[in-house]
Amino acid sequence: MPDMNVTLVLPSGGARAAEIPDDVNIHDLMPELMSLLELPTVGPDGRPMGYRLDSKALGRELKENETLAAAGVPENDRLMLTADITAGGVVSVGGSPRMRRLKADYELMQELAARSDLISFKAVDARPGVPPERYIVTFACKSISSVDRAGNPQYSMRHQVEIYLHNQYPQRWPGMKWLTPIWHPNINHLNGSVCIDAAWWTASRSLDRLIVMLGEMVQWKNFH
Repeated sequence: MPDMNVTLVLPSGGARAAEIPDDVNIHDLMPELMSLLELPTVGPDGRPMGYRLDSKALGRELKENETLAAAGVPENDRLMLTADITAGGVVSVGGSPRMRRLKADYELMQELAARSDLISFKAVDARPGVPPERYIVTFACKSISSVDRAGNPQYSMRHQVEIYLHNQYPQRWPGMKWLTPIWHPNINHLNGSVCIDAAWWTASRSLDRLIVMLGEMVQWKNFH
């Protein structure tokens, strides 16, 4: 997927340099930009907000079915994001495959927490109308938190991991950082990095299945 260097001019007047794929249509691209730039999706009056994208070089709005390449947007163009209270022709944040996937994962996480006595979670920096991209998951189970100088294991009943659903999710597994003291061969106790079997992860695996696997890992039922 080729990337194009552009400058995004934000509704606030600020600007950000960005590399944007030139073969993704505007309909699919806009929700990604809205999420990455943390643009509001609800106006002051509570109505949904959308955005349009204009090319300074072309002097016009980019259409939903166009890609940057097909529209003829040149390298280093200035692309202007303009906010609008939802009306016809403006892309909503819920329209992209990524947003649908995040919403489905959030619903499955809620179902998992509802039926489990061991797993709970909170969404971090969640914004109205947008499914979470970051979670803190808590496991209430016995596991080794450290080993003393004599080699004796020390136990804890509360373990936490932060999950980040980055731009390449679900093609790549989520970002993970263990937050509480842990002693496990697949978890780095110094920086909190988590190692999972790369062959196990596929884009079809939902977030709740990963969380169940991490719960089994922390209980030493699953490790490699």
